[in-house]
Amino acid sequence: MDDQQMNALVKKAIRGSKIRFIFLGSFLVGFWVFMMYLPKLDKTMGKGTEIGLLILGLVFLITGVLMLYVGLRSSRIMSSITSSPETLVWIYRQNVVTQTGTQTNTSNIVFHFSDGKKEVLSLGPKTADNLLDSLKMKLPKTNFGYNKELEKKFKENPNSL
Repeated sequence: MDDQQMNALVKKAIRGSKIRFIFLGSFLVGFWVFMMYLPKLDKTMGKGTEIGLLILGLVFLITGVLMLYVGLRSSRIMSSITSSPETLVWIYRQNVVTQTGTQTNTSNIVFHFSDGKKEVLSLGPKTADNLLDSLKMKLPKTNFGYNKELEKKFKENPNSL
């Protein structure tokens, strides 16, 4: 995979992640609106139920707003790969597994930055492998692969990687 193909793939994955976050965030905020309107529809609802709906609704609202924020903010991954590769200190693949232990057809590529922050891209397994291979050639000073020792070092001092 050449640089142009890799850049197109990363941009597409970033766009897909943004769309998912914006969709889910909008759904949760919309659900909050519905929950706040519900007591007006059912006049027989007790105060306890109304307070419970308010609390649950606030959880949905906060989660939805956070998801919208994540979806709308700009990603640092592309600019780090192309302009400032020294800010990427650790990259690894994470296979997505359901709560029942079933393997999904999704892999996350986790990008860790020198300031201690991280971003995640979700891709299909083959695409993730191809992207990782290309990134390894483009970013020879970056650590690749997950292990507990790298995680510990990253938590203590991201710049030490």
